[in-house]
Amino acid sequence: FGPVSKQKIIATAQLESDSRYDETREQRIITELSRVYREEGYYSASINIYNMVNLETGGIRLEINIDPGEPTLLDEVRLYGFPVLPEAEVMQLLTQSGPGKIFREDAFKNELERVRKHYFDNGFLTAEVTLNNALYDAEKNVVYANLMINAGPVVKTVFNPQTGEEKLWLE
Repeated sequence: FGPVSKQKIIATAQLESDSRYDETREQRIITELSRVYREEGYYSASINIYNMVNLETGGIRLEINIDPGEPTLLDEVRLYGFPVLPEAEVMQLLTQSGPGKIFREDAFKNELERVRKHYFDNGFLTAEVTLNNALYDAEKNVVYANLMINAGPVVKTVFNPQTGEEKLWLE
């Protein structure tokens, strides 16, 4: 089973005893299980299904063989757009999902929220940080992530202390 629990495999494949067999079901199971393994960072997982007919009962037994393979690592993160902040500063924020780590797309996207917050904290209130795409190299079993960062302008709030507007803004 590797990185995916038996329960999650059963739930994903929607395996139930006494359910009706459909020939398209096997391909759907392979597609869904491949997606689940990719989400866990195993892009090269091999999933095969064999069906065996019980001649006495007429029932079909499905055997699912899964080889998760090696975890897929994030090899490189490339910044595009107008990041403004130094690349090294942005890369330091990718502590859990950065280069050399297993690439889990959802976890990586969640970590981009930290990057977005860093921009916000530095006055870039309209910064956009998105995973533009993640390119998988099957030969090397690595992903190259392309981040689109548009920092936008630095926004500063200036108060006129003579008008009392500061109190209103702070409220």
